[in-house]
Amino acid sequence: VNSAAERILRSHDGVCLRSGVVEVSRASVHAELCRSIQRALTCDGADTWGGSLCCPRPSGARPYVIHVLPAHGSNGAAPRSRRAIVVIIDPELNPEPPAALLRRLYGLTTAEADVAVRIAAGAELKQMSGELGVSIATVRKHLQHLFEKTDTHRQSELVRFLLVVMP
Repeated sequence: VNSAAERILRSHDGVCLRSGVVEVSRASVHAELCRSIQRALTCDGADTWGGSLCCPRPSGARPYVIHVLPAHGSNGAAPRSRRAIVVIIDPELNPEPPAALLRRLYGLTTAEADVAVRIAAGAELKQMSGELGVSIATVRKHLQHLFEKTDTHRQSELVRFLLVVMP
């Protein structure tokens, strides 16, 4: 369990760990989670995914997204020694790609990284122009450089790319 998972489990908001087993509060979702884990544990090498599901939260916050994958090295292992990885994503966290990482990985300038961070957060060009104190034409130029440096071609593709590379 990593630190992010510990925070989720400590919040007692629909997901918990009992005797080393991940449990969710809604019975139908728990059954789906168990089926996903079973698929991940019994994969034959062709399947690389146990399943994905939404887990409603008693607090009313947006549901967790849960992905279940077979752990590497489980294929060919004795059934009792196979493992599954359960990834819980909290969509309320609104992660933001760190500008320093984007600059280092893709050779972005500080201004380009600032635009990238705002793009990933869903900002519009006019909004970015005001926040950064530059013209919309300048924001568009930075956006064009982002497309070139990340080998993307559309804003939606760039957003997906940025969200994938976030830590």
